[in-house]
Formats: sequence, C-alpha cells, structure tokens
Amino acid sequence: NVVYLVTNKYLYYNADPGNIIPTFRDTTKSKDFMQIPIDKIMYYPNRLSSNYLIVSAVDIMNEKEPASINAFLGSGNLVYMSNDALYVAGNDIYTIWGTITNVSKFNVVGTKIGFAGGGMVDGSILNQFSMDEFEGNLRVATTNWQQDSKNAVYILDESLNQIGSIENIAPTERIYSTRFMGNKGYIVTFRQIDPLFVLDLSDPTSPEITGELKVPGFSNYLHPISQNILLGIGQNVDEKTGTQLGIKLSLFDVSDQGKPREISNLVLGSSGSYAEVLSNHKALMLNPDRNMIAFDASLSNINGDYQKSYFYGALIIEAKEDGTLKVLHQISNEGIYGSHVKRVIYIGDILYYVLDDNIRAFNIDTFREIK
Repeated sequence: NVVYLVTNKYLYYNADPGNIIPTFRDTTKSKDFMQIPIDKIMYYPNRLSSNYLIVSAVDIMNEKEPASINAFLGSGNLVYMSNDALYVAGNDIYTIWGTITNVSKFNVVGTKIGFAGGGMVDGSILNQFSMDEFEGNLRVATTNWQQDSKNAVYILDESLNQIGSIENIAPTERIYSTRFMGNKGYIVTFRQIDPLFVLDLSDPTSPEITGELKVPGFSNYLHPISQNILLGIGQNVDEKTGTQLGIKLSLFDVSDQGKPREISNLVLGSSGSYAEVLSNHKALMLNPDRNMIAFDASLSNINGDYQKSYFYGALIIEAKEDGTLKVLHQISNEGIYGSHVKRVIYIGDILYYVLDDNIRAFNIDTFREIK
C-alpha cells in the first residue's frame, strides 16, 4: 500500500540562491510548497555532487498520513527494489579509465526510509535487470566504456562493500541483457554474435563463469519460463555485416550450467522489423498457464532494393519448456488508421488488444474477436 518515488533535482551553475533547496507540496499538510528542512538533507562523504536525489514514500491507503520525504546530495537514474531495500544507481564519475557508478541503498519499512549505505562499481549499469539482491548481497552487471569496452559482475555486501567480482567479460563487446536467478546469473553480450554467459554465484566471494554459448544475433531481454529454460527476445543479425535481420526469439536450455544450448529459435520479419518489447519488457504479455506470450510488432522484409512493412499488429506465440516456439495467431492492426498498439493483456479467458483509441477483445483459446 506504499508508493515509493525516486526523483532528481538538478542545479545549474547560475541557479538562483533562493532556489537551491528542493521544495515539495504535501496536501495532507498544506496546499503550499515547502522547502525540505536542511536537517533532512544528507550528503555522502567523499562524493561531490551539486544535484539532489529525493526518495519519498506515500501511503496510498491513508490519505491523512504525510508523505515521507528524504533528500540526499547526489543523483540516480536506475532503481531496483527488493522486499525491504531500495537501490538507486547513477553515473557520477567519469575518468580516463572509464565510468564509475554510485549505488545507494535505503532500508524501507512502510513509509519509513533509512539510508543504509553507499558503494561504487566500475562501469555503467544497463537497466534494473542488471541489479539483483540475493541473500543480503547485491549483484551488479556493468559495461565499462573505454577505447575497448569490457564487462563485469560485482557482488556487494549489505553495506555495499565489494566482496567478489568477475571482470574482463567479453572484451570489445557490451551487455545487452542480464538475468539473475538465485545463485545463478546469465549475461548476453554482443558485437557480431551473441555470447550467452552462465555464471555461478553460489560463492559470493568467488563467482565464476561456468558456461558460454555463441549464436547469431543477440537477446535484449531474458525471461525464465522454467527453472532450466530461458526465453530470449532480441534481434537476428548478419554475422559478417552486423545488419539487423528481424526479431529473434530463442529458447535456451541452461540445465547443464557448463553447456548451455539454444534448443529452438523463431525469426520474425527481416531488416527494419521492430517491437517495443526490445527496449521495454513491460510490452511483453506472459500467460504461463497457457505457455503463451504476446507483444506488438511491425514486421518488414526486403523486396529487391526496398524495405517493405507487411504486418502491423500483435503476435501471439507459444513458448514451451520442451522447445516449442511458434506463432499461434496474428492480430492485424492494418486499416485502423492512426492507431498504435500499446499492450496485449488478458483477463481470464479474454485477450485484450489495447490501442491508442480503442480496445479489441478476443477469445484466448479460439482467437475469435468478441464484438
């Protein structure tokens, strides 16, 4: 029943001195804007920042309870949250050796937020899936941009002190997706082919790579459909030229941590094909009871020297642990002028196709449209 907000207030060189302290408005107290009290603003020792990171908590079930407002000198653009801790990461330091990312940890109990520690890791963090808390430790996957990029996984303890690492993973490549699952981790890097790395994180002080698989293309998003099967959603790529050749779905068997393998794949469209799910995992519908996934896409192919789109709409796909990976149905958006697909969702036995200006409903078993 609590909503946590992480916001940044940036200060400019010629900022008005009277506008340096951040303000907020909490209608449980007043309709006026108020400055955050000076004694509620903290700073990190040995960190220099002219920005504010503001962490707030609002009890949405109690309209009379004031919001909890906490301010820190610093900033952050990536958020990861476990059951009782909030982590905020941001690139604060750029050096000739690469980027250093600051990570802040906050303990949360209801609307009470307490600073628990701060740490640093080399490199930049791709997204929230590159951070994961397990048994009190935080695992972080990074790419360090130098003349030649390199990747790493760092393990930080409860106080965000580094206790273990794997460095120099896939030099000259960068991380495209990460998934942590218990004491295992999976990383996809890419330059011209897609290496999937399997990580053993059971000993946080001595993590190691146990397996590697190289296949054409790369996965932008990894999702477990079972304990031993990973679904990868990404792009098919020409190994020689690096040209994108369609949307690629893969099923990876990771039951043997030393020998991961791709048990099936499905390529949709060709050059120019696009799906929001490639950059936003929230665009993916998952129905595990029916082994079904769905997302909207624009599929294109090459006709001579020209690229031509031939499908706009939603793709309903079966993805099973036995390796089955096939299109069950396509819901075309062609002819609905000005409409763009936002999401495919389901409630019970009804599949909903949500567009900008209308919603269509389908029977989830027959895919017959309900009018």
